[in-house]
Amino acid sequence: MAISELAGSSGDLVLLAPGGAGKTTVLEALREAESGATVIDFTLLDVTEAYRALAAAAEYEDGVVHLDGIDAVAGDFPGIFEQLRDWLRVPGKRRARVRLACRTTTWNTPEARVLRRTSLALQAFELLPLTRDAADSIARGIGVSEELFTELAETGSWRPPASAMWFEAVARQRRDTGKLPPDQRAAIEHDTDVALGGTGSTGAALTRRYQWQRAMWLAAVSIFGCVSPGGATDGGESGSGTPVGESLAVALPDETAPSEQGGHEEVLDTALFTPARGGAVKSRLRQHADYLAACFVVSRQIERDRLGELLGVHDNGRVPGSLAAVTAWTATMAPELVQDLIPANAALLARTGVEPSSDRVRAAMTESLLTAAAEGELEAEQELDLATLVHPGLQRALLGWLRAGIEHSEQLWWIARLAEEGRCRGTVPELLEEVLSPRWSSGARRAGAMAVVSLSDENAPDELASLLRLEPEEDPDEELLAAGIDALYPVSLPTAELLDSIRRRGDDRFEGSYWRSLETLADRIPVRDLPRALAWGAECAGAGERTYGRFIIGLLDNGWRAAESLPSVVELADVTAAVINHNWSRWRDRVTVPRLNDPRLRRELAVLLAERIRPDLVRWLLLLDLVGETDIEWILEALPRFGEKARSVLGGCVPLLVAEPDARSADLILSVPEEHPAYPHIRELRENVASDSGRAEMLRKMHRNDPAPSDEEKRAKQRRELTEALQAARRDVAEWWQVCRRLAEDGGWSIDHYFTQDLTERPGWELLAPEERRDVFDLGLEYVRTHRVTSTSDAGLRHISTEEVLPDWSGVYLLSTLLRHQPHRLDGLDTSTWSRWAPPIIAAWILDEADEDAGLRGRLIDSVPHAARPTLAEAVLRRFDEQQKQGKPLENHHRYASLLSEIDAELHRRFLNHSYHGVLGEALLRLLDTYSPELATRIRRELRRAPEPELATLAYRAQAESDPNVVVADLVSGAAASARADEVVAALDPARLHDRRLAELTRWLLDRFPITRFPERAREAERENHWISSAHSVRDESLEELTTRARSETLAELREERTGFERRVLTARLSRARAHEADLAHTPPSVERIRALCETAEV
Repeated sequence: MAISELAGSSGDLVLLAPGGAGKTTVLEALREAESGATVIDFTLLDVTEAYRALAAAAEYEDGVVHLDGIDAVAGDFPGIFEQLRDWLRVPGKRRARVRLACRTTTWNTPEARVLRRTSLALQAFELLPLTRDAADSIARGIGVSEELFTELAETGSWRPPASAMWFEAVARQRRDTGKLPPDQRAAIEHDTDVALGGTGSTGAALTRRYQWQRAMWLAAVSIFGCVSPGGATDGGESGSGTPVGESLAVALPDETAPSEQGGHEEVLDTALFTPARGGAVKSRLRQHADYLAACFVVSRQIERDRLGELLGVHDNGRVPGSLAAVTAWTATMAPELVQDLIPANAALLARTGVEPSSDRVRAAMTESLLTAAAEGELEAEQELDLATLVHPGLQRALLGWLRAGIEHSEQLWWIARLAEEGRCRGTVPELLEEVLSPRWSSGARRAGAMAVVSLSDENAPDELASLLRLEPEEDPDEELLAAGIDALYPVSLPTAELLDSIRRRGDDRFEGSYWRSLETLADRIPVRDLPRALAWGAECAGAGERTYGRFIIGLLDNGWRAAESLPSVVELADVTAAVINHNWSRWRDRVTVPRLNDPRLRRELAVLLAERIRPDLVRWLLLLDLVGETDIEWILEALPRFGEKARSVLGGCVPLLVAEPDARSADLILSVPEEHPAYPHIRELRENVASDSGRAEMLRKMHRNDPAPSDEEKRAKQRRELTEALQAARRDVAEWWQVCRRLAEDGGWSIDHYFTQDLTERPGWELLAPEERRDVFDLGLEYVRTHRVTSTSDAGLRHISTEEVLPDWSGVYLLSTLLRHQPHRLDGLDTSTWSRWAPPIIAAWILDEADEDAGLRGRLIDSVPHAARPTLAEAVLRRFDEQQKQGKPLENHHRYASLLSEIDAELHRRFLNHSYHGVLGEALLRLLDTYSPELATRIRRELRRAPEPELATLAYRAQAESDPNVVVADLVSGAAASARADEVVAALDPARLHDRRLAELTRWLLDRFPITRFPERAREAERENHWISSAHSVRDESLEELTTRARSETLAELREERTGFERRVLTARLSRARAHEADLAHTPPSVERIRALCETAEV
């Protein structure tokens, strides 16, 4: 997907990529496309400012908020992910859309799991490696040749970097020195040296060596000790370690005392480091800080055991994700120091993007990766750049694994990807054999197929054609179909066979390889074959806009672009009419329809389309620019010769084309005889119109070019209308509600202010003089005393007419206003008045449920005197009954809280006779949990004992929020046997469970809803019972929760109980959990401890 397609997206999204891959650059591009976006860069804020900015962002109205740098400060701002989660969840409060940039390693940490919850609908996108076009753009910006990308590829000394940051570093070195760096290390060394030299200092310059020493020490302190902005401590073991500000005064390991040369200040005044709040130091470029910290480790010649403590190595051999890059750089510079860490951390090191400098390290990493895949502990990782692991012995190693026999699909995927990156052509026969075997997953076989195609000398092997004819059970997500198409078309597969091979997507929500293949497939079809493909598209358009991805849209786009070159445009008209008749919504935004130069071709297409579209869709002939004002004469002259359907559609075009008739078009219209097929469409244009008729006035308004009123004119009009409404209310108090209506109007189309609880907050209030404001209150009170209420407490549940409800609801809004500003005036209202107003007090809308005005209604209900409260209770129960009938959820709970004790007996009775169930029943039980927990417990207990499954299910679903651990205990023990388990499970949030209950629930779910290798079978069950889909989601969330909590023992026990595909899934989960163990257990050392670990080393 192109970045441009994300602009304007209505949902929230997160951009994932390794450090330096260009996340911030992408955010900046999105920012330009989404004008008015608000930027929050967490690296520039302290902890208080960060939380304040996040809270303030909730107030942005329908805008876009870009959050950058959150991964850089996640370890320093405890709870930042929870804060963001809570902000994303706020209903009705947060209207802004979110664009978040985050490192993939940070996104996968336990702390970030709160954002990965499916309920947040935060869609994740991973940035692809650097493209040629993007590289050329970077080169131009830096001032070097656009051929740099090609030059890098051709030198053979170093492949083109996959990330934007590295390519920029290479380009800068080429610009500065005229030479290319021999490897990645040389590139970052030059970049770091330039950054250190850019101090602009006029004082005595430090030697470069001394400056590098200082920079390495600061990097080591910031990376190993997590020294951060915000004035925090360095996170020593005591929890109150050396203040960050003191880190600069600590002597280097080879110094006896802190330096007095002021060197730290010089290093801080560079592009690498900057002083932060509280005396902290902040690295501006994380990749460079990781590199410098590794340089420090190597320069100190630290012993392995001390290095293990410095790197936070866990007992299981894993390195924390935050220290992966510095470990990788250490492996590049001194592989002997970390060689014992490679087996357990190969995948982690590969994810950093740091290239190993020796074939020995590359061989060790590939062997470790393949071993992990063979044991089922390593999943496919599409985003990894495996070219960094290619070494001379790779083909021999891969053949050894293939000939020994592979056990898991993941093995095939890793072998295939490594073979493709290493150009290991000798693996093709063995790979092809595995690709054709149904033993492996479709994703692994696809990777193998693409490797075979890439490594084959000429055309793809004919055997791959079998991938086009697989049954859905063998290729559930069309991964192999995509591989066959991508491998064979257009070289080895005719277009006719291609079209026969394309099938409907099994799940139009899944955007995998088949979806991506269909997105670009149309561009590969030659013009000579377009008519056949367009005819196919016309036949298939009725299946839906997403069923064939963007293939039909691509055909349509290419067809219109090539319209003047096509041997026939009939098929183009067919598919265009098909998408129009089937109401495809977004095709016009993605299809370029050029103005056709040949008028005969344009009119031919107009007639063909007119014969195929419905008469009510006539506007499409104008939207596609097939007919214009110059075609009126042709239409009137040729219309009688066309078929009936074309006559109807083209005739309907005529009045649309003469909205502004000139003399010639008027003569043409007036000369049309009554028997002409266009006459019914232009009759109104020919008839006389009385000058004083409504139609004449409408036409005058259409053609009048009045300037838009100014703000002053609008306010004057509002003021005038308000004065008139007040005068009318003084004459007849029954008209007072019209004053409230005028107060709400602001010259726009929105009616939201009609329902503002406080009249003084309506737009017109500021236009009133003090005596007029007093009149609003005085007349309003008289209105409340005398008005005959006609609406009921269930008004507004389905829809409203403002003319019907505002006379009553305006009185409620006056009562709320008086309660806030002049509460003593409510004391004069008698019981009968309060009783009469009870139904609208319960019914009147509160638009913003999260606003403090929502609580104002609850306070108003609390103010109702005791004698009138039975009518309120009656009104509430009537509303509940109607909500149950309509299946409506429970709205703002403030209006009900204080009434619960007055209707508890009746609620109890109605629950037990099954009057309340579904969404309303659950909401009421949760409300009782908050305001009347004893009653809620009693009702649930009795519901659970009831023989009807619906009642037990209702009780458990409601309890799933207040006490999920008890619900899980009952599910697992069988005490909840009378409830429908799949519905109960769907209400559970695994993140709120204790470890023990989480383990029990996960085991129970795996027993009841096993993980299947063929997801289409699960989808069939989900279509029959949508609760099963929710149960599958809870099962997956439970596994994810165990993984991010690093519950390795639990996952290991679950794995031992499973076989086959489920065992492989759990093995991969277990591997991830062990990696998280290192993250969760790691405590950064204090600055003094870092010095102690280094000071005894020999320099």
